[in-house]
Amino acid sequence: MKVTERPLYRLVQERKLPAFKVGNSWRFLREDLARWISVQSREASTPDREHN
Repeated sequence: MKVTERPLYRLVQERKLPAFKVGNSWRFLREDLARWISVQSREASTPDREHN
């Protein structure tokens, strides 16, 4: 994903990024990440309706 650990942990803690913990390690399912990226991409490309 080309990001450092800190922003990832923040997103996980805020429950904005799908992940789960196994022991002391965080795990990310490839399918969940692909879905999350797709949603983020759509939201970023959708014009802000509040300013219309």
